[in-house]
Amino acid sequence: MEHANFITAVLGVVVTVIGLVFAVFAGFEFFQLRRIRKDFLEFQNRMLAEILAREKATHRVMASYAIKDPAARVPLLLAAIKMCPQVFNAYNALGYAYLEQGESAKAMDAFQDAIRHHPRSKEGYFDLAAACLQTGDRDLCLKHLRRALAVDPSSRDDLFDNPQFSALEGDPEFRRIRS
Repeated sequence: MEHANFITAVLGVVVTVIGLVFAVFAGFEFFQLRRIRKDFLEFQNRMLAEILAREKATHRVMASYAIKDPAARVPLLLAAIKMCPQVFNAYNALGYAYLEQGESAKAMDAFQDAIRHHPRSKEGYFDLAAACLQTGDRDLCLKHLRRALAVDPSSRDDLFDNPQFSALEGDPEFRRIRS
């Protein structure tokens, strides 16, 4: 009988220790889940704020297309960029506004920024190529056209009947790029 009491006592201690281990583990997991939930809510709030900023910036870019005066477009586009530097097409639109004002260096910088922010998008390369052609740098223009085609081979179709590059129609290198 004494042996049975001892075994019962040992089993009681073992079960109690196992219960304590599970209780400590459950407490640890509870606090981990609370931390994960807090991190997730912070992430969700950051994403919502980023989406809102991107939408506001996109609306400013779109609104700039309706403004005829490039001097009035520039501040609106700069505000969009400040709000969300990754907003699509803001740098491209800014570059064209600068070109219309005769500020080629600023336009080239804006197109370079478009490429930096969207390196897998052909638009920045095409716009930079057009600006290079406008400033008389044919070789640099062709270089950026080749880069656009490397990024998006289907953009070759964009070269046909594109009035921006009509000055290159007789150029053998341009014909090679187009074909």
